[in-house]
Amino acid sequence: MRRALFSLLLLWFFTAAAGPLPLATGEFSPYTGAALPDGGVASRIVRAAFLEAGYGEPQLQFLPWGRAYHLAETAQVAGTFPYAWNPERAKLFYFSAPIYIERIIWYTSRSNDKASKGEWHGLRVCVPAGWNTAHIDAEFKQYALRLEQPRELDQCLQMLDKGRVDLMAISDRVMDEASFRLFGEQWHFQPLPLHSHTNALYLIISRHYPEGQKLIEAFNQGVAALRVDGRYDRLME
Repeated sequence: MRRALFSLLLLWFFTAAAGPLPLATGEFSPYTGAALPDGGVASRIVRAAFLEAGYGEPQLQFLPWGRAYHLAETAQVAGTFPYAWNPERAKLFYFSAPIYIERIIWYTSRSNDKASKGEWHGLRVCVPAGWNTAHIDAEFKQYALRLEQPRELDQCLQMLDKGRVDLMAISDRVMDEASFRLFGEQWHFQPLPLHSHTNALYLIISRHYPEGQKLIEAFNQGVAALRVDGRYDRLME
């Protein structure tokens, strides 16, 4: 116990001496976004957890997701968030305790009777490039779904609206915000009752980042403290 505490204190000392902890994220409203209050819900949690762990204010960079991921993978920043777990990422990164748990809902356009009836065999699913698909692998296999991967979330939503794809599986909070922003209404698409589930999202730190595992441990302690005294729930509002 004393050795672990001493290691964390050393990590805090050297990080503080080196300046603000550099982190990269992207646009994923309401969780992250340069124009959102405090940088979004997830950014508030990450910032508060590091402050609780004894670090100063992290330096957040809002970048295209591919760039943020590359900087984290190559240890040019300390980490990136929020990311779902998959086996490929687990080989490259340490994963924190969950920042938050999201509810994943399948959606279709309101004019797509086939998808609405659950007749999904061979239908087209849109997932933005670089997004995790491990949590919907079972549906891909069960229905022989076909994957479309444009670069951005907005492109997926526009393709779904125009009938160029049939389905999307996405956080209900993310869908509500994006749908309102693009189409002026939260319920522009039809939520489906099939195959909904939860999905955890994490801070990830490269296995090549100096003292990366200890940094994850410090962050986890910060998140735990936020949960114990109720601040976590207030920050998620």
